[in-house]
Amino acid sequence: MTRYSRAAHLAIAIAILAVTLAPSMAQSTNPDDGLEKVARQLEASYADAVKRQDIAALQALLSDDFLATSSRGELRNRAMELDDLKPNQGYTIDDLHLDDIRVRLFGNTAVVMGRQILEVRYNRQPLTSILRYTRVWVKRRDHWQILAQQLTALPQPVSR
Repeated sequence: MTRYSRAAHLAIAIAILAVTLAPSMAQSTNPDDGLEKVARQLEASYADAVKRQDIAALQALLSDDFLATSSRGELRNRAMELDDLKPNQGYTIDDLHLDDIRVRLFGNTAVVMGRQILEVRYNRQPLTSILRYTRVWVKRRDHWQILAQQLTALPQPVSR
């Protein structure tokens, strides 16, 4: 039987400690963690602006070259999107809830995927849409904006 020296035991203990602590240290020093938090905050700001139908805030959030694919497959530009979101008598937004959010970061670009539940009133009739979405945020001149969006309608829950 081979006896290990005190130095060998110490080296093994340090190696085990390094392997054990390395993942947690890497997570806490990851610069993408801060950007992911920013992307989630931007999503919350967007949802809040939509709920309030705050066109000024939405103009700041949507890039001039914004392009979206609607849940019906229509290609929509910034002006069309803002026109649909502005307040009018026959259309109000009661809530926009975002969940199941996932963020992928690529330099000054954040791709955010999630689920949104949109509750509106159209001619006083409540309507709920459940959608999967992908939004592409780009940082230009120290300002984050939505460059692109794609929505996919999900099956609606059955009322009983």
